[in-house]
Amino acid sequence: MKYFTNLIFTLFILAMGVQSFAQDLVSSTYLSSRSKDQINATFGFNPFVLSGVDMYKITYTTPDVHGVQDTASGLLILPDDLSKIYPVLSYSHGTVASKNDVPSQLKGGYELPMIMAAHGYVTVAADYLGLGDSRGFHPYVHADSEAWASIDMLFAVRQYAEENNVFLNDQLFLTGYSQGGHAALATQRSLELD
Repeated sequence: MKYFTNLIFTLFILAMGVQSFAQDLVSSTYLSSRSKDQINATFGFNPFVLSGVDMYKITYTTPDVHGVQDTASGLLILPDDLSKIYPVLSYSHGTVASKNDVPSQLKGGYELPMIMAAHGYVTVAADYLGLGDSRGFHPYVHADSEAWASIDMLFAVRQYAEENNVFLNDQLFLTGYSQGGHAALATQRSLELD
């Protein structure tokens, strides 16, 4: 019984250590902008496109699958009118073919989150562990790591918003395509449980 109690206590301490360094914003790098007219010209006229967008690569800390601190990356897309208060939408991308075929490199499905931002959402798209700037191999459809990469990016984006006068309300929307459907549901489950 004492062994079991010590094991539980050790696991608790390790879990707290993982959480103590997770979700910190490391950097933000401006990537590109698209005007409302450019978005409509690229994807066809859409009366629901409300604004142009500004795109940023965000790097942030999150644990890898072994609980070791890593720096992960993702894409933040802001509507170009920052005088309003926006909801946040987390988009989880589909399966990609290479480490750099990810939203933060303006590849790997960045177009859908760009359209969502143009419709009035502050949109985030995590690259996932093992992709983008994160080291190691990508643990494909590993629910826990998909969830914490997305959640830690949401915390980092909240930090970015506070530091850059981007006003967010308390609404959060989750969506994804292909593998991203799995990731979005894993994120939802983790948010509900934790």
